[in-house]
Amino acid sequence: PNGLPDIGLTDRIKGAIGASVMAPVDGDYYVFANTYGRNGGRVRAACNEIVPIEPTKSETGYVSSGVMNTTMIWKLTLKKDELWEASAAQLDPTAALIVAVAPDVSKYALNASEDNPFYPKPVKQGDTEPVEAVTVLPARSRDHRYAMFVARRDVTVWIAAAAGSRTSEGRFTLTVRPGTTELSTASPNKGKLRIGFTDYWAFDGNAGDVMTFIAVTEGFAGGLLVLDPDYERVWELSALPDTNTADWSLVVRKPGRYLVAVSAVGGGGGGVG
Repeated sequence: PNGLPDIGLTDRIKGAIGASVMAPVDGDYYVFANTYGRNGGRVRAACNEIVPIEPTKSETGYVSSGVMNTTMIWKLTLKKDELWEASAAQLDPTAALIVAVAPDVSKYALNASEDNPFYPKPVKQGDTEPVEAVTVLPARSRDHRYAMFVARRDVTVWIAAAAGSRTSEGRFTLTVRPGTTELSTASPNKGKLRIGFTDYWAFDGNAGDVMTFIAVTEGFAGGLLVLDPDYERVWELSALPDTNTADWSLVVRKPGRYLVAVSAVGGGGGGVG
């Protein structure tokens, strides 16, 4: 509406939706294109509207159906420190799920320069980069049809499905479920992992607590990662193939919610350990 370039609200999911424009305010928008070539002819331009949809609440999280080879975006509102796993296993193995914070256009307006999204804002001395509202964590090695993400604050996110290199027809299912299990300190925590996958366990730590981790794997090389309440890495170990036991002790200095990630190290494929 001001005759200025697009401000790139969809850049974070560009890998899924390609060249696109999200209107931050009401008004007329224009697309300019140059055509090249020696031969004459006509050029046809098309515009498709992409409307983010909300997945349906289920007993274990959220679920929704999507159409193959169609640009799909889902909108999900998260609470602070919620960790979720999104998966769309029916997509082509070269496809991907991209998770990004949904742009908030409610703060934009054309009638005031400080609220006009097309006017550059001056950088004040001492300004720091805000903490990302969503942190993406490892889900499955080399398979981006699975996405693990945690909310750093209350936030609305987009989950976009990027089509793979192979075309196929039909529908697929997007599943979003809680990504953590409560870590028990009274008994061993057991589970099964496919090669390349990561499981997450959560526990509350108080300043001065001493936590000892002992990880035992059978039939695969295991990886262990501990994240503090700010999702910073406190400790990490990738076991060698001939090593099936790892142990480590932690004195909690920062109270809050901790995550323990256990991985079956590998590039994905077969095998269960």
